[in-house]
Formats: sequence, structure tokens, C-alpha cells
Amino acid sequence: KKDSDYHGVLVPGSDFFKEFIRPDIDFYYCAVVSGNSDAAQKFEKKRRFMSVNHITEYTTYIINPKVKTKEIRNNYTFRQACREDTAAVLDFLKTEGRKKDMFPVIGSLDDFHNLHIEDFYILEDDHEIIACGAVWNVSSYKQLTITKFKGIMKPIRLFNPVLSLLAFPTFKKENEPYDYPILSFLLSRDDNEEYYKILFHRIKKEIRKNHKIFAVGLTRDHPVASVMKNLPKITGESTIYEVRFSGQKEESISFDTEHIATEFALF
Repeated sequence: KKDSDYHGVLVPGSDFFKEFIRPDIDFYYCAVVSGNSDAAQKFEKKRRFMSVNHITEYTTYIINPKVKTKEIRNNYTFRQACREDTAAVLDFLKTEGRKKDMFPVIGSLDDFHNLHIEDFYILEDDHEIIACGAVWNVSSYKQLTITKFKGIMKPIRLFNPVLSLLAFPTFKKENEPYDYPILSFLLSRDDNEEYYKILFHRIKKEIRKNHKIFAVGLTRDHPVASVMKNLPKITGESTIYEVRFSGQKEESISFDTEHIATEFALF
């Protein structure tokens, strides 16, 4: 969306596009919400100065933490991270994150707004981290607000008691922001699906203590996506694109769609 304060023109060579051509950046990636056909058409239109390539599909799940999931019997230790775990958690994020395409480079947790080591929960086997995830509350700058209910959705709040009973997310009044965390930096050693399932089940219980909903964003082939299939939820679909401007490096990059982890978690 064009900034209303920008009075230049959006053509090749304009100041707007010059901002994007930097020697330290090979390409950009972004998400377009499914259903936003105007944006999709603009992105997918072939241009001399900009190329856009489809990478994968991305789903944001809004979940009631009361939803029941099957607990897998195990002897692993699950706990909240503390300050003394900072080095071990960072090492795990770097080690496992390198195995993922598009996972953020993490030098310090201070690189991320309002993210603290105590937001992380870890799964351990004999004192070694085998999975982790952060319950990251970003509602101070990334709001989820329903501005208007339309059509058959207008009376939806009347059904909140039933939705809650069925473990679906419930709805607030129009223009009332939701206070919710995003389950982020979700990793397990070598993408072990069992570790993911155990971690998700336990973290969900922790979130339940303070929140009525939480969000998690997953690419189509992420191992945790299989856990979501039969859960009551609200979903938002997006498409992730690779964007290059003329002047950026031309070498092609192939993405392993089965090993992508990024932190959009947006509708």
C-alpha cells in the first residue's frame, strides 16, 4: 500500500524504488493475504525492474488454548527458560535455525522487540534442549482488531458461550483489540515431529493461564501444520513471495519448502 505522505511517483528509478536497491540485500520476501487479489495481481505482473516469484503458502492459526490435544507419553523435561539458559537457547536457535530457509538471524534476543528469555519454553532430554518456542506478546505494536462484522457474522458474539464450549476462539466487540501472544521461534532438533507435538501440547497449557487465544504462523509443509488439521481454529491464508529489483543479485535461489520457518504470523 502506498504511503499517503509519499508524493513521488512509483516508477523505475524513482526514490521509492532506489530505497530498496542495497548492496547488502540480495532479495526481499513478503506475504500477500489470500483474497487480496488486487495486491496479488500487482505483484505477479511481469515488470522489467522487478521480478516476483512464488515461494510457498503460509497459514496463520488463531487458537483457543483450551483446545484438547493428545499428550504423548515421554520422559522429557519441559520448563520455562530463565536467564541462565540464554546462551543455550541462542545456540539452539542458531544451530537449528541454520537448517531452515528464511529463519531469522539471531545475534541477541534484544534484536526483537519485547522478547525476553523468560518468554521461551524448552523441552530437554538429559539437560540438552531438543525443542523450544517463545510465547511472544507483540500486541503493543501488532494489533489484531475486528473493525466490523458483516452479513451472517454480525451476531457472532452471541455464540461466544457455545464457541468457548467447543474450544473455538471467541470474539470481542468491534474495534476492541485482542491481547494475545504469538507462538514463535518454534524449532525442534532435526525437525523431529514428536518433539514438536510434545512442546506444543505443553506450551498451550502455559498460554491458557493468561490468555484466551494465541496465534501461530506456519508454512504449508511445516511439521506442526499436521497437528492443526483437526483442531477448532480460525485461519488466515497468505502467499509468500520472493521480490527482486533490478540491480540486485541475479543468481537464482531455490527454497526447500519442507524446511521453511519464518515469523509472519499475520492475517
